[in-house]
Amino acid sequence: MCISTRSSRILVLVIASDSPVHYVEMQKVWRESVKRQMHRFGVTNENRFHNAHRFESWFVKAKPERLWIGDIANDGPLSNIIEFDNDAMTIYVKGEETYIPGILNKTIEAIRAIGRSFDYIWRTNLSSVLDYQGLLDYVDRCETSYAGYVGISLDGYKFASGAGFLMSRDAVNYLIDNERLLMMDVIDDVAIGKLLEPRFNLIHIDRCWVDDSCIFNESVFHFRCETYKHERTIEFMNAALRHICDRRFYTFAHLNCRPRGSAYK
Repeated sequence: MCISTRSSRILVLVIASDSPVHYVEMQKVWRESVKRQMHRFGVTNENRFHNAHRFESWFVKAKPERLWIGDIANDGPLSNIIEFDNDAMTIYVKGEETYIPGILNKTIEAIRAIGRSFDYIWRTNLSSVLDYQGLLDYVDRCETSYAGYVGISLDGYKFASGAGFLMSRDAVNYLIDNERLLMMDVIDDVAIGKLLEPRFNLIHIDRCWVDDSCIFNESVFHFRCETYKHERTIEFMNAALRHICDRRFYTFAHLNCRPRGSAYK
């Protein structure tokens, strides 16, 4: 349901790790994306400068306990669970990098550390690219508590894809207050969906799956670029970033992309 325009603050959490090596290259694309889009927010006009301060973007990585003391300067409050590295744009969560339950654990601990003060959290992954202005336009225009590209688990639960999902403050508070109910033996997006979907109406958000034959849809702000060849994933991430810069700032030639799961041709 659409409502009057407001100015929400958004936390972007990007699930990340440094292995395999192409994940490091994906982080470079993300940093470049933040730099370009926030720079453009800052130089265009006063309203866009204000928009730049409506975001915080962080990678979220695990850090083994054996490395916890002394290998970096912690830029945040002292904690035995969380460390902040502003220069690396990274939140470190104590533990090992694992698929299950590691991604869910990183998500929960990062949200617990800083997430409750934001109006919305967009949780995403390295092989996605985000149009920040498009996300701002979406949350300023539409009322939603839990949203994303909808999937259905094997046992019939709806969930928002872990490649990119949106939670409002009320959903975030419910998630943290009820984390004991999370299923830690399933993948993170399904576990979160099973907790949130019965209480909050899950709203579908189109995403664009970037490949060689897609057509860009101007309403999409989430670009999914994962392929089986990491060189191609990075290529598609850069293509999506060029498209965003072109669409918002008219600095690059148009590329093609089609929203995943859409009838748009």
